[in-house]
This record gives sequence, structure tokens and C-alpha cells, in this order.
Amino acid sequence: MELRQLRHFVGVVECGNVSRAAVELHITQPALTRSIHILEEQVGTPLLHRSSRGVTPTEAGLLLMRHAKPILNSLKTAEGDLQALLSGASGRLHVGVGALFANCILDEAIASLVVAHPDVTVKVTVGPFEEMADMLRDGCMDLAFSVAPQASVEGIAFEALLDIHSHAVAAPDHPLVQSTEVSLKDLYDARWALVDQRHMSAFMDGYFATGGLPAPTNVVLTNSLELLRSLVRRGEFVTMLGASWIAEDLKRGELATIHAPGLPVHRKAGLLYRKGVPSPMVAELFMQQIRGICANSARPKAHYPRPVSKRLQQHSETASP
Repeated sequence: MELRQLRHFVGVVECGNVSRAAVELHITQPALTRSIHILEEQVGTPLLHRSSRGVTPTEAGLLLMRHAKPILNSLKTAEGDLQALLSGASGRLHVGVGALFANCILDEAIASLVVAHPDVTVKVTVGPFEEMADMLRDGCMDLAFSVAPQASVEGIAFEALLDIHSHAVAAPDHPLVQSTEVSLKDLYDARWALVDQRHMSAFMDGYFATGGLPAPTNVVLTNSLELLRSLVRRGEFVTMLGASWIAEDLKRGELATIHAPGLPVHRKAGLLYRKGVPSPMVAELFMQQIRGICANSARPKAHYPRPVSKRLQQHSETASP
């Protein structure tokens, strides 16, 4: 089995069409078809279902895809690291981030990285944990920063770096803020605005289950933290957010905490990356930036000390192989 054959096979599966894949792979269609046939002979079983509508992987093809994509992406990583070794830290970095961290933690780390290493190109994908885990496994994403998964995920390591203390909050004049005794039933009956991610849904299920209740269904879901804040400040909504994201709102008197059983809830956030697979040099540099920021402070970006050349140099030196 050759790398060239794996590239051909992955290209055909991703395109779903041999002729289209031939164009993208810069190879003639007969040569591409012959390459796939030889690969199927080598593994001893068909890898593709062929029809007039295109091609789809067989069960064996799906299994090979799960191995082939990380192999090919690891090769790209090796090529990038060799270039970085010859020319200094450079290349591309693909970072995943949970919605709650899009406006904090990551911004300072990215700014610090590109100031210290201006030849680095950074791509950031904001999305749910499940999608990021798949991209990490395939090697399409170098690392991610998110709330801890509910359970261990095969092939993915989680490195806890930050404590998250989640509070129920609302506008200061909300009835639940004014109340001295708030029950889980009171919170269940409230109108909620929440981050639209599966980990938040699981968190709400678990929290209300402690009182024998289902999670609230009167909910507005969004991945926009600013929209979430805006809805809650209007006065009709309650939300659940980490202390880091509401500190300024509380200080300005725009939001207030609700005192209820079991609150605040403590969780962890941190880095996610593939187990047992060397990270690209630029990813290692970036993870050092993240670790330093989280170690220095758990506050949002408005409170972080701005990056300075000396600190960037220290991070770069500690992260260099």
C-alpha cells in the first residue's frame, strides 16, 4: 500500500466521483481508476460501491478512510515541521474553540503567537466539541480549547488548564434575582437563553436531574455570546455562564447572580489534542501560549496583561524543541 494510492482513494471518496477526483488530483481518470483497482486487489476486498450516481465507500472503505486521513495529515505535519526547522517557526495552524472561549483566552494566545512568529497563518474554527473531536482525530485540526468533555473520547487527550465556575444570572430586576429563596422548580419555570452546544445540554440535564426535574424546554439557543448577554440584560431571560464571562456585567450592575441550590457549578476547560501523535512545531508553540495565559489568570481578556516582547520570547524559548 503506497501513500500515492491512499491519496487517490481519499480523493475519490471525498469527491464521490472518479472524474471529479481525477481533476482535483491532477491525474487522468483511467490512471486513477487503475490505482484504486490495484489498491483493492492489495487489500483483497472492494473499497467502493460504484453506481451511475458516483461512488461511496464500502464498510472496508470506511475503515481504510479512518486510517488513511490521519496518515496523510500526519505527513503534511511532518512536511510543515521540516519547513519550520529550515526557516524558523512558520506554516499553518488550525485551532478549534468552543463558543464560550471565542472572545477570551484564544485571542491573546493568537496575538502573542503571530507577533513572535509573523510567518504563521492561523485558522480558527468555532464549533461544538463533537465536530472538533472528529477533526482532531482526522488530523484536520491541530488542537482545540473547550470545556472538558462529559466522558473520555477515544484517541483524544484532554489537558485541564482552567477552572470554570458557572452561575445562573439574570438582569438585576428579574424576580429570581430579587428572591431570597430560589428552588430548582423556580429555575425550571424560568425563560432561559443558553449556549447552543451539546455539553451545555448535558450540563443542564444533570443539574436539574439532581432535583428530579427534566431540563427546561422554554429555551432560546445561540452560539453568540453577545446575543446571549443582550437577551439576558433585557430582563426576561436567565442564563448559565462562567464567572469569567460575566465579571464585567456584574461589576456594571447589568447582570446579577441567582442564588439557588447547587450553584455555582465547577467545571474544567483546557486543551484537546490527539493522543500519541506529535503535534506540529507551531501547535506546540501555541499550546505553550495557552498554558501560560491560563496559569497567569482565569479572568477574561479585558483583564489579561497585554503581551510584551520579553514574555513572548520566554514562551518561544520554552516551547522550542
